[in-house]
Amino acid sequence: MAYILKDVYCEREGNVDQLSFFIQNNKITSIRHHFRYAKCFYVDLSRYLIGPTHVVADLSFPNLNFTDYKQYMINEFLRKGCTTLLVPFKVEYEFSWKEQLQKIRKQLVGSPIDYVLSVRIPARLVTPSMIRRCKREKISSIFVEITEETNLYQIEWGWMREAMFPYPVTLIPHVLIEDKKRRMEKLEIWTSILSQVGIPFLEKPIPSFTPISKEELMKLGIYPQKGFLQVGGEVSYNLYDLPKREDKTSIQYDSNKLCITVDKGKVIRAGDHISYHSGAGNEVPIHVPQFFQITS
Repeated sequence: MAYILKDVYCEREGNVDQLSFFIQNNKITSIRHHFRYAKCFYVDLSRYLIGPTHVVADLSFPNLNFTDYKQYMINEFLRKGCTTLLVPFKVEYEFSWKEQLQKIRKQLVGSPIDYVLSVRIPARLVTPSMIRRCKREKISSIFVEITEETNLYQIEWGWMREAMFPYPVTLIPHVLIEDKKRRMEKLEIWTSILSQVGIPFLEKPIPSFTPISKEELMKLGIYPQKGFLQVGGEVSYNLYDLPKREDKTSIQYDSNKLCITVDKGKVIRAGDHISYHSGAGNEVPIHVPQFFQITS
């Protein structure tokens, strides 16, 4: 069925404008200011601001019974406009890779939203064989644990770069140091080394339960599969109440004003009501990481 999301406020390239979205076969097929002659249903959204749904990381995804699992997913993700999770599974020793991968996939079978897998490892496990395991499973990122004892200079970074061809795996720092000054020192060393060797990486850690930025999603290869509110993207979006003022040139996506979430064409939040569909989520493999860097 085709329909139009009419006259919704949307921020594009720093400007806020009223646009209409033409939806067909659960895809956004066109975005214009007006569709004057389209013979289909209209949904008037002129009182809302539209934005992409969030992709959020959960660095320690819990193993819960169904009741607690459902409440956890609702409170931490669905109520906050998140429709995709980034979930790293922890591997302490390389021989436990298969076991831990199977374990996290089993935990996520009942997820109501899509998820992207990552892996979390101590720095000593940053090896070519670990990179190759990620490539086989289409896992585009690795969270690297950095402690006080971690010596980043000892890692054979050149070997990592060779192992990544032609599937560049992005390395994400996960600093397990409480002292702020020492944390910053480790991150400076991290940035300095990886900038020189030419390996894809993020300069800063990704925290749990915080929307991941578009720039970071692009580096991880998750965007444009997720977090993409443009022509060709899936019909997943958040609707926010507009501020009660005339000047709408600097609208902020205020989570407190989030009122509707649509995931792949289905409303999963309307006001305080949450529609929970156990098992509706799927694993999202990343076939082309660093998509925009590769194609640009």
